[in-house]
Amino acid sequence: MASITTYEILQIIMTKYVKDIPLIRMTIMPTLFLMFVARIMEVKVSEIVQNASLEFSGYREGGTFKKYMIVGILSSLLIELQGFIFKSSVQRAYRTALKSSLREYLLLNWSEFKMKGMGEITASIERRSSAVSEILDVFIINLLPVFFVLFLAVLKIYAIMGFTSSLIILISLITYTTVTIKMAVWRNEIRKKLNLSINESNNKLIDILSNYESILAFNNQNLELYKYDNKLATSEKHYVKLWRTFYLLNFLQRFVLCVQTGMIIYVGMCNKITSDQFVLYLSISKILASNLDKLGYMYSRFTAAILNAKMSFLDTVLPKKLYPIRYFDKKIVFRNVALPLSSENILNTSNDVFTYAISDNYIFKNMSFEIKKGEKIALIGPNGIGKSNFLKMLLKFNEYTGSIKIDDDELCTIDNYSLRDLISYVPQNSYLVSGTVKENIKYGNLVATDEEMIELCRSLNFHESFVRLSSGYETCIGENNSVLSGGEKQKVAIARAMLKNAEIYLFDEPTANLDKKSEETFFKRLAEDTQNKTVIVILHNLELLDYFDRIMFLQKDRIQEIKREEALKLMNSTKNEKSTKNAQEMCDTSEEQ
Repeated sequence: MASITTYEILQIIMTKYVKDIPLIRMTIMPTLFLMFVARIMEVKVSEIVQNASLEFSGYREGGTFKKYMIVGILSSLLIELQGFIFKSSVQRAYRTALKSSLREYLLLNWSEFKMKGMGEITASIERRSSAVSEILDVFIINLLPVFFVLFLAVLKIYAIMGFTSSLIILISLITYTTVTIKMAVWRNEIRKKLNLSINESNNKLIDILSNYESILAFNNQNLELYKYDNKLATSEKHYVKLWRTFYLLNFLQRFVLCVQTGMIIYVGMCNKITSDQFVLYLSISKILASNLDKLGYMYSRFTAAILNAKMSFLDTVLPKKLYPIRYFDKKIVFRNVALPLSSENILNTSNDVFTYAISDNYIFKNMSFEIKKGEKIALIGPNGIGKSNFLKMLLKFNEYTGSIKIDDDELCTIDNYSLRDLISYVPQNSYLVSGTVKENIKYGNLVATDEEMIELCRSLNFHESFVRLSSGYETCIGENNSVLSGGEKQKVAIARAMLKNAEIYLFDEPTANLDKKSEETFFKRLAEDTQNKTVIVILHNLELLDYFDRIMFLQKDRIQEIKREEALKLMNSTKNEKSTKNAQEMCDTSEEQ
């Protein structure tokens, strides 16, 4: 849970939503004005009812009927008009909160984002947005009117029925409020556990749906359903407990109101209240009961919303000042770079060298070399050595030790947006956004024309593949990219990166799912048409090494530049070592058995 107080949450809502959203600024004052007028009229109705009782006894002249109808209808109209006007503002706040919450998660450090489950993130975004709209709705439309009408009711009782009756009502109000608050605090503790259990069940649900094929392939449907049901059982327990406290609270609230009415009747029996005053009390007690009932419910909603806001607000550290990089002109220099396994790093600065305090565990280390602008680099090495993490490090997804400089600017001082604007990236898994093939290709360059996109796809020999799809470039990729094959998705990812036309290209096995002809066409185009572009490609097909200026072999404790012949020997040696190691492990296992 974020370390944020209720006051800070209310302050954020007042500044970020009430003050900054024009629609809320325009509607809040008229809504409050209507609220005050409507509640004054609501209490006035009770006084009119008292006068009606006197007319029944012949003590007062007529005219009460007209007053009651006019004031009663106006009061009802104004009460509902508050919500009619302000509800659009509440929905605007909800929409704004959804957008800003998603933005915060998108701006998270890559490693922090990956540590959170997708179910947790979606639940947190929804919970936070609902909390903002709930707080505004409850506070403006419900809680403020309730407090105001309670104040007017006690004042009216004191003015007409005297000190004793008003004291009884005041004590019952304090008791009612105390019981409500105590129960709300207890309910919030239960709700906190409930929210955590919902996060876990959501994460499990998304995990099951994401691994649909694996679950079916291993016939583990019942196992996954059992695990999911266990998560749901925990949520069920907390839900039941939460609702039972709600019914207990209802009983206690009714008990307090019952005792209050009994005490007023007792005072009346002592000849301290007249019949018309008792009629006034009954009328006002009806207002009190309805508003106190709202108070309990609304306070529970309010505190639940505050709790949801606390649990969904992110603990974010203010980032250090970063500087934009406008272009890449010279070279990228790596000096003693290492990539730690631990993400719990502490930034250190001394003599313009940026490092992180890390443990002894690392993915790779002692990496020192240079990449000049325009060079085509093939990055090879054993599986699992960290080649993909090397590319992610250049995107500032991973934290590093040592120094990486782009044109003399330290990587970790460069603004993320401007850095990534210089880079076209194709990951190992071709992630596509929902939409059409055309929208996905243009995702890297939103201002590109259809003609530019098609011309690029023709040059890559991808055009015919896209045209053959059911709706050509307008084909929707489907939920979870289910419409496209692995090769088609990879072609879309490559076209997207090439259309961006950035200064630096990072490719992580970009052609693993392509046929041989498409693969060769792509690398030929990459070598010929990107002469001024810097290209780093993680490569497994060593037949393609001739397309590159340099070959870098990555190992755990160093990186070295090698020739084509050395690359073939080293990779074969690595494969043989791995095969020998696997064989030895199998032998050891057999001996143990």
